[in-house]
Amino acid sequence: MSEFYNEPRSHRGAGRMAGSDPIVRADRLGGDCRAAEETYGAAMAWKHVIATVLASKVENRLLAKDNAYAIAAKLLHENARWIYGID
Repeated sequence: MSEFYNEPRSHRGAGRMAGSDPIVRADRLGGDCRAAEETYGAAMAWKHVIATVLASKVENRLLAKDNAYAIAAKLLHENARWIYGID
C-alpha cells in the first residue's frame, strides 16, 4: 500500500462523495501510480475504502443497501464506461 494512503482521510473523502451527490462522478478521483503493481495496490485500497465507508453508512441507516450498491457500481466501473464511451 502506498505510503501516502491515509485510511481515516480516505474514508472521510469517500464518505463526503457518497453522501453529497446522488450521481457520484469519477472526475473527482485520480491517481499517480507509475507501475502496474502500484496501480493494483491503489485499486485494492480504493475498493477497501469504498466497501468500508458504504458498509458503515448502511449499518448506521444513513444509506439504503441498494443505494450503496449503486454508488459502488458507479465508482468502480460505470463512471469509467461513461468517461471512455464504452458500451
